[in-house]
Amino acid sequence: MDHKELRIREIAYSIWREEGRPEGQAERHWRTAQRIVEREEVERTTSEGEPPGHAPAEYVTPLAALKRASSSSEGAG
Repeated sequence: MDHKELRIREIAYSIWREEGRPEGQAERHWRTAQRIVEREEVERTTSEGEPPGHAPAEYVTPLAALKRASSSSEGAG
């Protein structure tokens, strides 16, 4: 498992826990976590000039990232 997949897994798990551990939401949590990780990569590349995939797991807390992803997806639809 590479760093990116591990980060997605950690965020998806955190989202699941923060939402009260609902059943049947794994795919939604995974997609949200993927968007968060992709956004982290873009932000890191833009602000730091590093190639994607090199940020520490603590770069963005899952709750803060989830809130950012939620607000972005609301404006997109």
